[in-house]
Amino acid sequence: VKVRQSGSGDTVAVVMSQLGDTSWEGEYEVLQGHDGYALVSAAAADHAGNASSAEAFFTVDTLLDIAFLDLANTYTGSSNTLHFSLEMKERADTAPIVHIRRGAAEISTSPMTGGDTLWEADASVLLPDLDGEYSIFISLSDAAGNRATAILRGDTYQVYMNLDKSRINTVTGDKGARVTIPANTLDGESLLNVSSVVVLTADMLEADIKAMGDKSIHQPPSGTGNLYFEIFLLDPATGGRSEGGSFPNNLELSLPYDDSDGDGFIDGTDLEEGELRLFYLDPVRRTWVLINNSGPNPGGDNVTALVNHLSVFKIMGYRSISENLSDLIAYPNPAEGGKIFIKNIPKDFMGEIVIYDISGSEVKTLAAKDSFSSGAGLEFEWDLSNTAGEIVAPGIYIITVNSKLAFRTLKISVIR
Repeated sequence: VKVRQSGSGDTVAVVMSQLGDTSWEGEYEVLQGHDGYALVSAAAADHAGNASSAEAFFTVDTLLDIAFLDLANTYTGSSNTLHFSLEMKERADTAPIVHIRRGAAEISTSPMTGGDTLWEADASVLLPDLDGEYSIFISLSDAAGNRATAILRGDTYQVYMNLDKSRINTVTGDKGARVTIPANTLDGESLLNVSSVVVLTADMLEADIKAMGDKSIHQPPSGTGNLYFEIFLLDPATGGRSEGGSFPNNLELSLPYDDSDGDGFIDGTDLEEGELRLFYLDPVRRTWVLINNSGPNPGGDNVTALVNHLSVFKIMGYRSISENLSDLIAYPNPAEGGKIFIKNIPKDFMGEIVIYDISGSEVKTLAAKDSFSSGAGLEFEWDLSNTAGEIVAPGIYIITVNSKLAFRTLKISVIR
């Protein structure tokens, strides 16, 4: 048996092994890059010297299902055009075609220019609501007659639109995360990024560690599906990022979570839908801060909130701190200079926090200006000064926390 592939001048002999009186078999290694029909010719003779031959064909398709697709930018600017660069693992005989789909609808097809293994194309996306998630497909036909061979199957890319300040804009990001922006909220042309966070920053990791000590926050196990989202503005000219400060109107966030089995818990966790809230990252204090108006929408598997600023956001569980103040902690203890923080104080705390020395003399009363939001409650800080502004001497001090319904004391030490 001999085999010759299309485009190859070489004929390869195949060694055949006898399986029985009339059956033989052999193995042939297909040559890469010679697609199309391959000719198989067989010749044999019997014991009487009678010779015979036969021919057959089989089709070879060695187009590799691998390619590298690069989006030069993922926002369209004013041209509504995306630039694609394609590097194929195998030479294409005819121009590949870029197919852009949104859902099941194909909205754009663009032939690529170039040759051999390097191709590029500018593809337009012309929709009234441009932002959202699109599927990108590449197809081609080769000289061997193989057609519509998909070499990149439905990878999704986020596309950003220029936001029009004169109307309501809804921007959809990763996994269906959505931001609704009222009219007259943004200045001039703006681009908005809405994406899930893949790599946690040092600020996020530190905030996660601090949240572990907050009994009001119910964190998902490490490695749970992405519950972090970052939302920021992009400069249309440079692509640089900005959180944009505070806005005159509230933006509505709708950030998704996974509950594929519909059991009322985030998949792979014991986080119940009813306790889900949104938190934003305070980059200065490196803490997660509860968004008080946030809450779950179990039917839609998302958590919603109204915010007037952009940040990194995280979905976590929230459990109210008990009014008996049993969860209070003061840290660091002992304190060696710096500050002492009193944590897990209810958000609506209306009482007083007074610090005494070991003899019972009042040292200082903390005011509202000494507090900041932390998790689902408040955190007070004492800078180790007395009422006169002088740094206190080393020793034992008593912190009293007196709310309308409960009273609690904490003992701390100051060292030098």
